[in-house]
Amino acid sequence: MRNDKEFEYRDIKFIGKLSSKIYRRGNIYITEQLKPYGINYIQVMCLVALYIENGIRQETIVEDIGVDKASVNRAIKYLEEKGYITRARNQDDKRAYNLFLTPKAMAFKEISWDILSKWELMISEGIDAQEKAIAFDVLKKMSLNADKYYKN
Repeated sequence: MRNDKEFEYRDIKFIGKLSSKIYRRGNIYITEQLKPYGINYIQVMCLVALYIENGIRQETIVEDIGVDKASVNRAIKYLEEKGYITRARNQDDKRAYNLFLTPKAMAFKEISWDILSKWELMISEGIDAQEKAIAFDVLKKMSLNADKYYKN
């Protein structure tokens, strides 16, 4: 690292600054890789949420990916216009819609997973499986703590 104190101030190590840098760099890398497909970072994250659980509500995607409602709404609208997803009224709540992947989205699944997996391999270069598992567990706990104090 070019500056050992880059993420410290008055002997406090700022994990949030580190995670923010990783997020920003990942967003830039993934967006660049997605350009040939006409998809951006938030749009692919919406698709990933649906690859994991097809048919979920838009509100669930907002919660899952941690992006504001307006950004997710724009992403969903774009994905629908481009034929990646369809909407269907939720049977329990007529105001809400469930989102479903189309064959076009399914054809794009491996491409998106490859791009995201490559980034994961790049940022975990030189980190063994045990260190990676510890990092994942710690960051997951921190994410849950952030959720506890987050006010939408």
